[in-house]
Amino acid sequence: MLTKISIMAPQSERKVIELEEGWELMQKGVTKLKNILVGVLESQFNSGDYMTLYTTIYNMCIQRPPHDYSEQLHDRYKTVFEDYIAETVLQSIQEKHDEYMLKELVQRWNNHKVMLIAVAECFTPLISVDSSNPLFLKPNFAPPPPCSKPNLSQ
Repeated sequence: MLTKISIMAPQSERKVIELEEGWELMQKGVTKLKNILVGVLESQFNSGDYMTLYTTIYNMCIQRPPHDYSEQLHDRYKTVFEDYIAETVLQSIQEKHDEYMLKELVQRWNNHKVMLIAVAECFTPLISVDSSNPLFLKPNFAPPPPCSKPNLSQ
């Protein structure tokens, strides 16, 4: 179970969440999601887990400088996917050949879409901040367009 960080107190009374403290919680959530996607027996990623991650990111983005970690979180968010693709997806595809490689690619693509949606929802505060703020971060990437599942039985 992920540790909960409260948002009930007014901002002035809320404990500052340091970058590494919040990121450790995010890593646990991302690892849990990755494990679920590859079939490792793990408890479900439930609404409580989602709210804990979302709340942590939100709180880290609204903290007053120098504790507003929006930019660092954005960079780490991007790194989560780069690492996942390099360490998990590419490695599993390179180990296969012919139709087995294509089937693996389809499975990994489906997992990637699930992970992209789940993690992106937790990181929504990074792209939901006021655009008049000079620290507003426009994502420099876009989720891939939806695609239909190819028919591999032919």
